[in-house]
Amino acid sequence: MRIKVKKLLTIMISLFILSLSFSLKSQVNRAGTIIKINGNEITVRNNNSSNPFVMGENLRLLTGDKSIVLQVTFAMQSSAKCKLISGKISSLKLGSLVYSGGIPENLIKKTTKTDVISNINSMKIDDFETFLGLTQGDTMDKAVQILGNPSETVSTDESGLSNDCYCWTKEDNCYISVVSKKSTKNNKEICCIVIFSIDNKNEYDIRKLIYLDTFIPFYFATTGKSFYLDTRKQGSVHYLNSKGLKDSGLNLFGISQKDIQKIFGYPKNIEVTNEAHHYWYKTLSKQDIVFSFNIDEDKLYSIIVYLK
Repeated sequence: MRIKVKKLLTIMISLFILSLSFSLKSQVNRAGTIIKINGNEITVRNNNSSNPFVMGENLRLLTGDKSIVLQVTFAMQSSAKCKLISGKISSLKLGSLVYSGGIPENLIKKTTKTDVISNINSMKIDDFETFLGLTQGDTMDKAVQILGNPSETVSTDESGLSNDCYCWTKEDNCYISVVSKKSTKNNKEICCIVIFSIDNKNEYDIRKLIYLDTFIPFYFATTGKSFYLDTRKQGSVHYLNSKGLKDSGLNLFGISQKDIQKIFGYPKNIEVTNEAHHYWYKTLSKQDIVFSFNIDEDKLYSIIVYLK
């Protein structure tokens, strides 16, 4: 009799968990179950393989414990590897249900948005003296170590002085470039870093980037309008986040000229073209930072950081 009751109880619990899982899937973007905990790496099984987890997204426990936050570091069709970014690893248990999105996400989004606003409002222009883990004196080789192998490279050689442009277009709407200084050395130092958060449906000539050490960065304006696009889920910001780069400067994309002035003060110089406004700032060590805004929509779509 006890055995039958035990079996019945097991069946009831299983049905409850199954129905809870289906209910969860109907309410949230993605839901899963913790199936493995190995040190700081947590593996989550996707309860709906047709809607896989997204690299960089945060997951929370269904229990409502807001202190526990997981972040997807490697997404697969049926599961995802995650790391704990908030809370204690001892709080996690095998079989625990996690979610991303849905009704509870409203609160998460507000919290995340508040954190981002607080983060960028506390920024100073001197923060850009180190950007994406790169600083003055770093070489192109270090950029490759951090960002991975570039999708395309372009080189010039004028009067015995050469410089290179490495471009990363690893996914749709991804446009990241690093340009070296003109030098005769093989171990070239970085001149500048260029990031666009736009819909790159137009074709652009990256060869013009090579002249950024002397050429005002208006080359995008010469090939058609560039409009801001949120690339946190796919594109430039997403690719950088997938490399573990969480630079606060990436949160500036999409904000207005007025907001930039609130954070960093009035720019040292404003260059204007038919399509865009370019705000120039200088750090304490005289490095230039350029923010570009499309005139029609007034949203930051480009950041150029000079390391020279």
